[in-house]
Amino acid sequence: MKKVINICFSTDDKFAELCTIAMLSIAIHTCKESFLQFFIIDNGILLSTKEKMLESLKKYNISIIFLNGVNVEEVLGRKINSGKWPIDVLKRLFISKLVPHSVKRILYLDCDILVRHSLENLYESNLENYYAAAVKDCISDTVRRKIGLLKGVGYFNSGVILINLEKWRKSNIEEQFLLFLKQHLDKLQYIDQDIFNGVLADKVKVLHPKYNVMTAMFNYSREDLMFYHNCNDYHSNEEFNEAHNDPTIVHFSSDLLSIRPWYKNGSHIYRDEWLLIRKRSFWKDEPLWDDKEDKMQK
Repeated sequence: MKKVINICFSTDDKFAELCTIAMLSIAIHTCKESFLQFFIIDNGILLSTKEKMLESLKKYNISIIFLNGVNVEEVLGRKINSGKWPIDVLKRLFISKLVPHSVKRILYLDCDILVRHSLENLYESNLENYYAAAVKDCISDTVRRKIGLLKGVGYFNSGVILINLEKWRKSNIEEQFLLFLKQHLDKLQYIDQDIFNGVLADKVKVLHPKYNVMTAMFNYSREDLMFYHNCNDYHSNEEFNEAHNDPTIVHFSSDLLSIRPWYKNGSHIYRDEWLLIRKRSFWKDEPLWDDKEDKMQK
């Protein structure tokens, strides 16, 4: 019997291309003895786009299941001003209600990633009594204080999260997310990420940074990154260098010093690898995107 690896993405129609390329990069590096079960939170994907996604991955040992996301404003009973972030980013916090109860753990991934090595070791990480596992983010104490984090408690990036669904369900974590959102709505800088950390930060296992190497880690030294972000809790020099030199997951997070690979003027160090995977997708002959990212926002 094949080993099943459950992975979740969340995307709209525009970013479905990036989601497909991310899935392809995973499938290419997964052994034939494993079966990939992708769950896609559907934030308005056209039927024709879904067909392109399925066509791109048809030769691999995978399944793709599209899920209707939770209407967070409806559940909360009020409108939410999510600032620069789309409201759909909150849907990832309700994964445990969306996937079948037979799924005991799931790996949530942002669409703007490239997987370079097998994810099987990551997926099989021992979660022990942890509710999730994730990679530390370089965040200032100001952001931590806004969401009530105590000194010494880690702050994690939400682009890669291995979720212990059994513990989320038993502890009704999603209700805790909603309560935290109500209490801190006007204080959230990184909306879903702040909620995740505000509720679970001391219950999250620290992953090696190679599993979520953000763009800034290629553009700055560890010391400069900690200085510019006023960050006092980060990875060791050894871990930082290992992640930088051979990432398992490249996370194309936005940064002023490089342009993400799907843009015509892309300049990221892993752009060529990303483009090679894109050539295996239905979008291989489509033009790359025009760069309209606001530099002040980055």
